[in-house]
Amino acid sequence: MRCRPQGLVGDYAVSREYNRIRLEKFLSEHPEVDREIVLANEKSMDRFLTLICGKFGSTEGYFDQMGLSVYKEAIRKKLTGE
Repeated sequence: MRCRPQGLVGDYAVSREYNRIRLEKFLSEHPEVDREIVLANEKSMDRFLTLICGKFGSTEGYFDQMGLSVYKEAIRKKLTGE
């Protein structure tokens, strides 16, 4: 598996736009959350993925090294709607 599937950053940008109303509602209900993190732009996501791939080899590697391996499948299902 490649660390960075082709189109991932672009897909992120599109999903951010489609979820903008939901994100704005969440942010209004949780003023403690930094909106710049939640509404990160494509450049930020690209740099984040570069960091994860460089340091951990993959998102799976990140979860493994952080001791979160048991949550990988549940998170994958939540994100993919399975």
